[in-house]
Amino acid sequence: MKKTIEIILSLLLILTAFTACKGKQEKPEQPTPSNQTENIDNSGESASDEEKTRALIEVEEVQNDHIYEKYHYEGERTVGNEKQEYKFRLPQLKSTSSAAKEINNEIIGKYENLIKEQMECAQNSDMFYDNIYWQAHIYGDLLSLVIVDDNFAHYYKTYSVYLFDTKTEKAVPNSELLKIAGISENDFISKAKEKAEELFSEVDFGDMENAEEIRAERLEYMLSEDNISINTPMFIYDNGTLNAVVEIGQAGEADYKYEIIKIKKDHIKKYTLKTGAKIETDFITEKYSFEGTFRPYDDKSQPEEEYVLRLPQLKSSGDSAKNINKRIVDKYDEMIERAIESYESECSIWDKVNWESYLYNDILSIVITYADYMSESYRDYSVYNFNVKTEKEVTGAEILKAVGLSESDFIKKAKNAAEENFKSTNYYNPGITDAYAQCLKKTISDENITASLPMFFDDNGELNTVAVVYQTAGGELNHVILKIK
Repeated sequence: MKKTIEIILSLLLILTAFTACKGKQEKPEQPTPSNQTENIDNSGESASDEEKTRALIEVEEVQNDHIYEKYHYEGERTVGNEKQEYKFRLPQLKSTSSAAKEINNEIIGKYENLIKEQMECAQNSDMFYDNIYWQAHIYGDLLSLVIVDDNFAHYYKTYSVYLFDTKTEKAVPNSELLKIAGISENDFISKAKEKAEELFSEVDFGDMENAEEIRAERLEYMLSEDNISINTPMFIYDNGTLNAVVEIGQAGEADYKYEIIKIKKDHIKKYTLKTGAKIETDFITEKYSFEGTFRPYDDKSQPEEEYVLRLPQLKSSGDSAKNINKRIVDKYDEMIERAIESYESECSIWDKVNWESYLYNDILSIVITYADYMSESYRDYSVYNFNVKTEKEVTGAEILKAVGLSESDFIKKAKNAAEENFKSTNYYNPGITDAYAQCLKKTISDENITASLPMFFDDNGELNTVAVVYQTAGGELNHVILKIK
């Protein structure tokens, strides 16, 4: 009996050792480059078909003259009954200078292990919470590289900013950045505090216990040197706009969250835009109401040009209306402010922003149009639908239900309308047969025409949608309003 037990124990020890060896096999540093990564499998055996469906998609690497990507994975995973988008992109500077190597090492040290952990979770269909991606801005010789860690479980983002001079191949300190931006350190701090306080004033603490005390405490920290100083992360957009990353106090789950704020430097005001009559309806007012004519650069030899900068806001104080108003402001406010500054300093203005509204039954549709007056053929539209009775936003699905259209029927009709528009604006030329066919194919493709296209009712109750129609000449594409018959 004793001998039998000894044999069984020996077998168990052998089996345990064998299993442990399998578990200790090294994983590759990163998935094998290809259109799809090979599923990591510690057993050394080929992955099953089911496992391979969990492989992450390696997308085309984003490169420019100064940056390449070490990781570039992007796609969508199904976790339980939910779909999650994943994005794992990590940039590196191409420069071989000591400053570039130092920046690259800092990026790898901060993000590589996090990306590997999140990729493994996504690959195994486990929950993951961080998307890592980046953006780069070139202003003169200055490269601003901004890496974003987007924790979507808590709607929380953190940012890392790296400044690099592409000519000298050296890191750029914040003090030098402010000189490039044309603003002093004191002015930067003053304007950053002013903007942070403005954003904080919009935070609603509601019935939170000790709300005033908490508000005062968070405001004190926000305006302190720990949050806003010469060491605050800052960068410059391609258009020269200075930005800073600061913490803004919150009333929700997090005490603070990082936000990118724009720092506007003072400009010499030479000209004044004329304010047109504010357009008011029962449901809409305007934040901006500029309209008139001007001669570019105040040059008398130039013909007069019209300008219009109007931005609507819903009068309702409900949450849905506030959400719509915020999205409108977020999209157009900076554009209009930049246009105003351009006009006031040199009498030039390049953007037009205008709007129309339609009321059909209880559905109010606001359609905002952006146009560049130097390129009158280009338009961009934003559509917002609001039920004036329930004071709730109206979705595209609800609009389709109101007219009795299924998603597939809508897509079919939208494709027909898009093809009709394409043929009326793109004339067939035997010399550009391939371009004509390719543009038509892209115009009516499933990727371009979907049930999520913006849609609205006009005053006659006719259904309209906004879609891209590709062009064989001039601009590559144009946004157009299509009637759904």
